[in-house]
Amino acid sequence: MARFLQNEQRAGAVVADAPIGGAASSIAGACYLRAFLEQFYGPEHPQEPMADFAGSVVAAVLPALTSPPRDS
Repeated sequence: MARFLQNEQRAGAVVADAPIGGAASSIAGACYLRAFLEQFYGPEHPQEPMADFAGSVVAAVLPALTSPPRDS
């Protein structure tokens, strides 16, 4: 994930000072947790649809990747 985001950064789609490591860890962690819960509870356990899950993860991480940092 980090390598993908770094490539997107070189291409200009991700801002130069984006927190690549944190974003990659957030995305991977969210996916890991979803997979773990499905294995732990079984596929019958209700979870939000995959498209909604992916959209919510992207919505949470995207601002950090595309917006210049705010002055503190």
